[in-house]
Amino acid sequence: MQKKLLIILFLSAFTAVAYLIENADGFKDTKKRLQKITLPSTPTKLGKRSTLLEQLGLVYVFPKDYTKYYDPITGQSNFDHVISLNSPLPEYRQNWIDHRQIPLEAYPSSKVLDPDITASGLPILSVVVADKDLNDPETGIIANRKRKGKEWERPCFISYYHKGQLLFASGAGIRIHGGSKNKRPMESLRFYFRKAYGYDRFKAGIIFDKQSIPIKRVIARIENRYANLLALDLARKIGCLTPAAHPVLVYLNGKKFGKRYALIEHLNKDWLRSRYGHDDFILLRTTGHPERRKMSKPYQKLKKWLYNTDIRMTMQAADKYVDIENLSLWFISQLFTAGNDMYQGPLLRDRTKTDARWFWVNWDMDQSFVNPYEADVKILWQQSLNLHNVILNPKRDRKNQRTARFQNKDPRAILFRRLSNEDPAYKTYFERLLMDTLNHKINPAYLNAWLDRQKDAILPLNTDDQAFFRNLADFLQHRPAYLRKLMRTYYESPESHPCLVKGPPDMDITIDGYPGQLPYKGWYFEGSEITLRLKTGTHHNLIGWRVDDRIIKSSELQFSHKVLAPVRIEPLFK
Repeated sequence: MQKKLLIILFLSAFTAVAYLIENADGFKDTKKRLQKITLPSTPTKLGKRSTLLEQLGLVYVFPKDYTKYYDPITGQSNFDHVISLNSPLPEYRQNWIDHRQIPLEAYPSSKVLDPDITASGLPILSVVVADKDLNDPETGIIANRKRKGKEWERPCFISYYHKGQLLFASGAGIRIHGGSKNKRPMESLRFYFRKAYGYDRFKAGIIFDKQSIPIKRVIARIENRYANLLALDLARKIGCLTPAAHPVLVYLNGKKFGKRYALIEHLNKDWLRSRYGHDDFILLRTTGHPERRKMSKPYQKLKKWLYNTDIRMTMQAADKYVDIENLSLWFISQLFTAGNDMYQGPLLRDRTKTDARWFWVNWDMDQSFVNPYEADVKILWQQSLNLHNVILNPKRDRKNQRTARFQNKDPRAILFRRLSNEDPAYKTYFERLLMDTLNHKINPAYLNAWLDRQKDAILPLNTDDQAFFRNLADFLQHRPAYLRKLMRTYYESPESHPCLVKGPPDMDITIDGYPGQLPYKGWYFEGSEITLRLKTGTHHNLIGWRVDDRIIKSSELQFSHKVLAPVRIEPLFK
């Protein structure tokens, strides 16, 4: 009798607690949102409150990666509850999440577009989402654009077209991506591929490169004149780590959504696995989430070393903590593109290596090639703010307070400034790396061909960008010389001199270790060397080298010359 009484009391107490929880303001709001979401909750768990409600039997959460939904009480299929999306495919309503049973052209996102739109041949991402999942005041992701996390993921259909062909279609999860300070009608969007929706990855070989496989998340990012996409592409050529990016037109529920979008890889564990074979990395953002940085002992160790001004910082010591080449190339990419909001992108360290060093990935370069801060500079390529701030370290900058604010916070700024000021060996190293980058990686011939390719890819998507590309052509033509001038002004680098190498156009030659083609023209800081090497076994009758009016007799296939003034060099043969 006593046991029965205890059981009754326990059940009564449990029921009372459940009632109180269910009707508490916070939990009531959670339950309300869950009940309004298109799928029964979402295909993933929705946080502590939702988990507790589920455990109490007050809501039922759709299990992750299920391909069918069964009512947990009746045990019967309940697809009418699962699919509240207004779909033009009633015959597929009960099977839409089983992607193998739906032809690509039968997806709502495929059927919603006018055939004339897809016949244009342009890259197109068509997205279909229930209007309430976008605009409902309580549950819509656009109406609540500042809300983040799994609870704010909604189901959608997507179809991707290119060159007039439908290449991929699936169900997916959609969220708002990135910060949303302004209440603009257009947003960057993030898509999640899960078995619960359809395919668990974007089909390989359609967007990005083989290195990006598998694509389980992708971002449709709003572009500012495609500056971010273009700058990331140049940064990749320079040697930086970047996400892959691809321009695209976005249509939402059959209507064009925004002017400029790009599909961009999401920097997450999938991205790490595709490049390094595992995802066991520390990944931190140095401009946000301070609590994560505080919890990372390796990062706190790095920070303690950075701020220790009692010892002189050297390149040799810094190389034990960070990847010096990665850091330096990151700065070169920012200085060349005139990045005005440069301290973006995550800081990473491989946990599987005892001697692992920190490194950075370029991200969010959307203020490149534009001039939002230096109003007194009327010509785009004459921007100096980023190099000025990182070297001189002003406490305040009326032009760009955000960038100046990070000069004593972001590890990149502290490292670069201290190394440049305290170790002459690093200054020489950075000058050489910049010189090689401008001469061999993004030289005028490469930039001209690159610009033509980008215009061919982007202008058909938006003809309004003609003026931007004219300004960009002017920027690319003049920026290298102006950057060398900035180096003299702020970095105290020596003057640069042109070096011209003549010879047969078909000569197999390397210049400074890079494959070269003659005639060649490069610019060299005074006192640096140019090194030429002819391929072994192809020039047996080499007798020397002409340097201006002097002839240096030598049969050596490698020749180095210290540049002290403008110079002309030419190999001589019998």
